[in-house]
Amino acid sequence: MENLNHNIAENLKKIRNEKNLSLTQLAEITGISKSMLGQIEREETNPTISTIWKISTGLKVALTKLIETSLPNKMLITREDILPFYEDEEKVYSYPFFRNNQGKNFEMMQVFLEPNGKLSSLAHIRGTKEYIIVFNGELSITLDDEVHKILAGQAFQFDADKDHIYENNSTEIVSLCMLIYYS
Repeated sequence: MENLNHNIAENLKKIRNEKNLSLTQLAEITGISKSMLGQIEREETNPTISTIWKISTGLKVALTKLIETSLPNKMLITREDILPFYEDEEKVYSYPFFRNNQGKNFEMMQVFLEPNGKLSSLAHIRGTKEYIIVFNGELSITLDDEVHKILAGQAFQFDADKDHIYENNSTEIVSLCMLIYYS
């Protein structure tokens, strides 16, 4: 609970400052006393869910904006920090470096396909696009029964709101960067 209170305090201060609101002004728009808001920002109290709802409603932000963990302005992520996802009997594995959370409308991952590895993906929500950069090997992407070959050093983009298949039909590992953009 301590971490949640810290997140609420930090996020409340940040949002209040971004909106150029004093504690008095925030009290007026939320119906919560100035002293209670000050205690929340100083992590001196454990706010109830109804209090958090009043604050988010008054600020006109999603409740999750008050409780989410903020990411630092700079952050080094190594592959060792990430649990990979495995597909096709571990012939395909991906490392999600940046996930679609905390206000991002994209995901970015490093993907490896062993020889004969195959990744079938169902259609994403309408308007989703995928951007692929192949670093090693030869990747085949099947869209609408058409096969597109992407070689090392090439990039490919497509509307991902239809089923698509990634395949490695070569004898070497394919490595690529995949960015999925949600409009």
